[in-house]
Amino acid sequence: MSQLPQLPFFRMWIPILFILVFLFSPTLPMLTVSSEGKQTASVTVSTLNVREEPGLNYPIVGEVHQGESYQISDMRDDWIEIIFDQGKKGWVASWLVEIQVEAEEKNNTALYKISPTIEALNVRSGPSTSFSTVAQLSQEKSYLALEEQGDWIKIKFSEDSSGWVAGWLVKKDKDSNSQVHTSSQGFIKILSTGTNIRSGADTSFPVVHIAQEGERFPVLEQVGDWFKIRLTTQETAFVAGWIVAAEGLPNVSRKEIGDLLKGKTIIIDPGHGGSDSGAIGPHLGTLEKIINLEVSQLLTNHLKEAGAKVILTRQDDRKLSLQSRVDASIIHQADVFISLHHNTSENYRVNGLITYFYSDGEDKKLAEQIQESLVKHTGLTDLNARFGDYFVLRENPQLAVLCELGFLTNYQEEIQLNTKEYQRNAAEGIFQGVIRYFKDK
Repeated sequence: MSQLPQLPFFRMWIPILFILVFLFSPTLPMLTVSSEGKQTASVTVSTLNVREEPGLNYPIVGEVHQGESYQISDMRDDWIEIIFDQGKKGWVASWLVEIQVEAEEKNNTALYKISPTIEALNVRSGPSTSFSTVAQLSQEKSYLALEEQGDWIKIKFSEDSSGWVAGWLVKKDKDSNSQVHTSSQGFIKILSTGTNIRSGADTSFPVVHIAQEGERFPVLEQVGDWFKIRLTTQETAFVAGWIVAAEGLPNVSRKEIGDLLKGKTIIIDPGHGGSDSGAIGPHLGTLEKIINLEVSQLLTNHLKEAGAKVILTRQDDRKLSLQSRVDASIIHQADVFISLHHNTSENYRVNGLITYFYSDGEDKKLAEQIQESLVKHTGLTDLNARFGDYFVLRENPQLAVLCELGFLTNYQEEIQLNTKEYQRNAAEGIFQGVIRYFKDK
């Protein structure tokens, strides 16, 4: 692996210069605090450091833990300021939390009444079993339902208290006078955790929500092969119809994708692993092997949803020989083999994307399609599809490419490569490149 050049005099200024570039760069999305309801950050990792200011180089002032939710007071780039520990404020990385917006209740209008089907039903502070229990319900009583989110129902259990119960553990009262009011044509159900909900009916629109398996949303209309849906925040958004299950209306079959990838075997190869960490980011200590796997898993979800048979050479942090990766491609007679990596350079200013191929035939065509799509979806510098004399390409008789998804030695790019948004965009870019390759064949 290459290393940064030794520049003793200037080295001390490099972090300062790149922090300034990062803060004022127009290429990174800015998070904003919504005024349409209370926003909370729900922690998605076991232990998350809270820092004095928005950045990994600032002092740690506390810790929060998985499943806990905190009110958001400010957002800056990829960092969120939360209120924790008796009113204290601190900053956490946005890619390690899930942002939720609690729409303001309008006169606590009841949708219907529910009755528990078990004794001592837990009422939770949020719509998931990861939230704390705030009360228990008696099986002998009925309660007003205020809101639905996925399989969870928000209910009023006392004069001034509300909470969430599991929808599968209650029944709607037959004598309930009020019913769910919606102008919906039906509902869609999310089939896979990590499904992108977008602001428009195309994959080029920004992701506004990441849906979880089992969530249900009312459908307002169908736009092409996309559904326009209403989120729990009452905002409207779009989801691809071919990756969800429709309820009360016909399912969408996207023929140009379903027919292209159905039955195709695609090997996804997350580079490095185990004792072979790959590149290590010199600024944030990013381990290449980890982000290789994260993007690979997101890409796998896309391909599976489109009907492909997907095989990961590794699904966890383990070391594999290069030969074993090629063997997987040969044994499974892969239609496509894609190896995912992140780059380094002795010149810390170098940044951008490269997709490598070994042969001038179909390998090159696939690499060019993926490269073009990656640039479109991530916005990083186009360093072009190039010839690469790599073992997993040279010794692989199947259609194979190797993607370098950015430079860890570039300070601004290392920060970006760690964000969930970038990783989702990179996975989307590769996916769309594969689709275009097969569509053009």
